[in-house]
Amino acid sequence: MSQKTGEVEYNVVTADNASEYSALFQSIVEKGQPDNAVTVYKARNHIYRVPDKSGGWINIKDFKLPNIVNKYVYGNIRHSKARRSYENALELMRLGFSTPMPLGYGEVMEGRCLTRSYYFSRQVDDIIEMRDVARHADWRELLFALGKEMARLHDAGVWMKDFSPGNVLFKRTPDGNYQFSYVDLNRINFNCTSRKKLMKMFGAMVYSPAHLMAIAEGYASATGMKLKVVAREALIAMSRFEQRTARKKMLKQLLFKKQK
Repeated sequence: MSQKTGEVEYNVVTADNASEYSALFQSIVEKGQPDNAVTVYKARNHIYRVPDKSGGWINIKDFKLPNIVNKYVYGNIRHSKARRSYENALELMRLGFSTPMPLGYGEVMEGRCLTRSYYFSRQVDDIIEMRDVARHADWRELLFALGKEMARLHDAGVWMKDFSPGNVLFKRTPDGNYQFSYVDLNRINFNCTSRKKLMKMFGAMVYSPAHLMAIAEGYASATGMKLKVVAREALIAMSRFEQRTARKKMLKQLLFKKQK
């Protein structure tokens, strides 16, 4: 649904199974955060939640204001982060992977430029982020299962550029297995056949070679590849990620010093 007020246009897409929330989504896109919202996270992006009619919660990801260049890019050349999050979530589910239920997205356009965008999804409570895996007694089993899951993603041609501990969620199922779910979905490529790109997903997941080896063992088990080959590629990916992170940190420090 699209509404226009003067030079401002409000675009809201609501999933078929969430039509009852279309008025709520339209109100958020036009007026901003509701009074009954509870903040979950606020930094570059703002994530908050509002109660739904069934006693659960709806998550709203309010993406940061794009810079002047990206305002034009997202309005004319690329889809907004909110739209990509929504469409990527639907595609992940179609491929048989888990993500919090996508409910819709909204965009605010001024002229031909995007100013704000919102992604709406169902809150999932009984699930844990992959952060601090060392504190889990079953960390080796967990990471082995994650390696098998990565193999399944790669077999489906899914390259997640933000495959990091905060974006991968898991829970233990009643049968003792692990179920993984994914968030922060605006940077995903589908139908990826480049092994070099796919193996980059090993880079940001853990910071310990021992933990990385457990993932590599699960990946090798699922793919039939030799463990030493997977381990070498995984270690290279982690090393390159750490080098890029260090360079970015150094550049930020230099820029900060110059600004002083």
